[in-house]
Amino acid sequence: MKFAYRPFDTRWLYWEPETKLLDERRPEYSPHVFPGNFWLAAVRQNRKAFDPAFVTGLAASLHLIERGANLFPLLIMNGRQRSLLDSESDAQPHPNLTEKAHTYLHSLGTGLRSEDLFYHVVSISHAPSYAIEQADALRQNWPRIPLPATAALLTHSAGLGRRVAAFLDTETLVKGVTSNPIRQELKTVGLISRVGGGSLNADDLALTVGWGHSGKGGVTMPGKGRVIERDYSPDETKAIRQGAEALGLTLDDALRILGPNTRDIYLNEIAFWRNVPANVYDYTIGGYQVIKKWLSSNTSSRAAPGSSAPRATRLMASCDRPLPEACNSKACCQWSSPCCRRST
Repeated sequence: MKFAYRPFDTRWLYWEPETKLLDERRPEYSPHVFPGNFWLAAVRQNRKAFDPAFVTGLAASLHLIERGANLFPLLIMNGRQRSLLDSESDAQPHPNLTEKAHTYLHSLGTGLRSEDLFYHVVSISHAPSYAIEQADALRQNWPRIPLPATAALLTHSAGLGRRVAAFLDTETLVKGVTSNPIRQELKTVGLISRVGGGSLNADDLALTVGWGHSGKGGVTMPGKGRVIERDYSPDETKAIRQGAEALGLTLDDALRILGPNTRDIYLNEIAFWRNVPANVYDYTIGGYQVIKKWLSSNTSSRAAPGSSAPRATRLMASCDRPLPEACNSKACCQWSSPCCRRST
């Protein structure tokens, strides 16, 4: 089965429903993992700065978040389901909402779905200004999510949340990001390249520049790797400008989001990811610097970096997500205004 091992790092897991082959069977968890269900992975407090919730539709590792993930499903299964591997079941999914949450949705009128509230949480937790405005509180306790006072605001926020969730979910194709036509500013990002030009094959993709080192008990300890910081090339700048203009933004707007310069990230002496913008390389979620963590965790892999080069583009889009919608807590829901009810 596919398994969300770390953010943007999907692996295959052998899961045994009858024994403790792999830690625990987790019978309280496994019935709720099924196609079409999604999960928020969050913690009460991050070790360092606040990171928003990660979203996955797969069975997930406890260490999807470095401090230990708490997983909140969109739907819960009611009835009999034998295991993760059963295709037949008399169980039926229903919304994972409290009575208060149902009452809130009904108070806004008809036409809303229970999943709108789930994706509103995704939207707000990923809003940059929410993290800034609530920084002190987020260092101490669970995020408190403001509730829109109108159906229109909730619907708009949920729409943004669905887009963010699609960026985060490695199993979802995102038009313009991982399916054609690719957005202009993404065409030059994270390109797997060869020093001096030319093609690469699988034997050229081993990670050999110190991204990870074997530690005690077979644990891989992260290393510095090799990263070259540089200015954007004229072609890269042109692509960013064209992408920004298509969204009604300026080049300066885009650079504030992407970062003022870029990085070339080396896998070995001849192969590298070309043009990973500064803020994409520094992007964290779940307490991990995602690209660096992926490289250290896969340090023994040969073909994975090349075949997974599109993940750098997906990370770019995750960092880039405010561009199309200007998603922030004030656009989704005015935290301090009468249009928004404070959470309880």
